[in-house]
Amino acid sequence: MEAATAATRTIAEELPWAVTMTGYTDQVCNSVTEENRGCRPEDPSGGFFFSAAEQVMHIADTRWQMLGWLDGNDYSDRVFCNDYPGKDAEWQFRDAGLDEIKQSIADSRAKLDEWLGKPAAELQHSTPGLVQAHQQRIEAMRAEGKDTAELEAKGPGKLANTILFLVAHEQAHRASIQLILRMHGAEVMRMA
Repeated sequence: MEAATAATRTIAEELPWAVTMTGYTDQVCNSVTEENRGCRPEDPSGGFFFSAAEQVMHIADTRWQMLGWLDGNDYSDRVFCNDYPGKDAEWQFRDAGLDEIKQSIADSRAKLDEWLGKPAAELQHSTPGLVQAHQQRIEAMRAEGKDTAELEAKGPGKLANTILFLVAHEQAHRASIQLILRMHGAEVMRMA
């Protein structure tokens, strides 16, 4: 009986911390208000920092990108910042109301939950979307004249790696939102 139960476990049951931590991200993102959405740290050396709302937009964008990796769909119409300007340039986000930003977080979470509801046995699988993304990366590298041997040997990503990436990515940006909001006297959810 126990083996049958293990065989039917979902990814969410196998990786409950992934559910907990993305839920924590959702709660922190929902702490951003109209009053504090534009709060942004200042870099004495002139570097660029995301505002509180831009942090939330970036989290949503990354979720949509990751979902595209998994299912092969194009979610570019859902993102707030299409072009990566590099680590030293100011990112340009499109104008968006806070309701739209929070709805994007909620919608991307609902799509993520569909993946977390899949059988845990699929964690080590490469989805068709991951295979497609891998091939596109190889083709782009070839077009630039770069060696693709190492990337080809690694093969496409796995569902587990994509979920781990998402959780790690959100942890960093969630912490930034918490810091920004606390520095401006706002209440923000804390797990500990």
